[in-house]
This record gives sequence, structure tokens and C-alpha cells, in this order.
Amino acid sequence: MKTTISILTLCLLVLTSCSRSMSYESAQATSMSGADISGGTTTAQADRKQMYRAQMVVTVKEVENQVSQVTQMVAQSGGYVAQSSQTALTVHVPTDTLTSFLDQTATLGKVTRRDVYMTDVTASYRDTQLRLQTATKSRERFLEILANAQATSDIIEIERELQRLDLEIEGYKRALTGMDDRVQYAIVTVAFRERVRPGPLGWVFVGAYKAVKFLLVWD
Repeated sequence: MKTTISILTLCLLVLTSCSRSMSYESAQATSMSGADISGGTTTAQADRKQMYRAQMVVTVKEVENQVSQVTQMVAQSGGYVAQSSQTALTVHVPTDTLTSFLDQTATLGKVTRRDVYMTDVTASYRDTQLRLQTATKSRERFLEILANAQATSDIIEIERELQRLDLEIEGYKRALTGMDDRVQYAIVTVAFRERVRPGPLGWVFVGAYKAVKFLLVWD
């Protein structure tokens, strides 16, 4: 019986290794600045797993209350705030509302930076699904063997393999759940910068600059 279990274990391990040796597609982030991702998608696009993240810097007259305004917009879009301070915050918004959320945030002041990046994790997602299926089938097979096992040493070996498979299965499930969440929600970091206002002496230099420009530069 032990020889049979050892051979079966080897076959199951080889099967699992085959599922792990699948090639990965490139998962590098692609810049999507200026692109509208909230529009219609083709069937092929809908089948892909794409994560979005964005960074925005907005210059405003007064930073006070800007974060609270963005927080309200996040709630209205169906998202949530992950981290915030007096001048910046990181939020998660539904991916299909990302473009409209960025456009609405841009109305608060002058946008000095607006970057959107996309990472395609379709290959990683499908590979993880395959690993989960393989581990689940292996677990089912070990349970069948356990039901017929009689020797204590065989039972101990099978239970050890079941524990290992349980950990793998839970890990794959967590990975899939994490990717699903990242696909559903885009991560956006918004930072506010207060507009620099010159003092009395500064206005003198501003006036002098404009006068020199008027005298020397003609359109």
C-alpha cells in the first residue's frame, strides 16, 4: 500500500508542477494617461483581467476642505478611502467610474499631473485558476485513498499531503480574490498643492517682470 501511495504522490506532484510551469504574459504597467476607460468594451476586453491605478496632483487656492470634498465624491462613486492626510488621500473607486472621478476631481483646481496606468494580469489569473483546479483534484484523490488506507504510516503521509494541499488551495483562493478586487476597483492617489501667492515685495517683482515683458516682447 505504501508503494502505491508513494507512486500516486509522485504523479500528483508532477501534475501540480506542470500547472506551475505555465508561461506568464507580461504584467508590466502600461500608461493610459488621457484614455477613457469607462466606455464600452469588446467581448475580448471584457474577458481580460486589467488593474488600473492613477495619480493626480491638483493645485488649489486653499488646501483646506479639499480632501473632504474628494471623500464625498468617492462615496458617491461607490468607492472608499484607503488612506488620507490633510493634503492627500488614496482611494479605491469602481474601475468603470475612474475617468469620470478623475474629471470631477480636476474641477477642484489646476491639474499639474494626471497619470493612469494599466496592468494586465489575465495570464496570472488564469494560471492561478488552473493551479487551484489541479490542487483541488489532487485533494479529492487523496481523500479517496485515505478512505481505503489501513496502515498508520500511510494515513499519516496522506494527511500530511492533505494539509499541504489545503494551504495551497487557500492561498490560490486568496490570490484570486485579491486580483478580482484590484480589477473591480482602481487605486487613485490625489495630492493637493496650495497655489503660491507672492507677498508685497513679490508683487513688485511681478509688476516689474510684466513691465519688462511689455517693453521687450511683442506678440
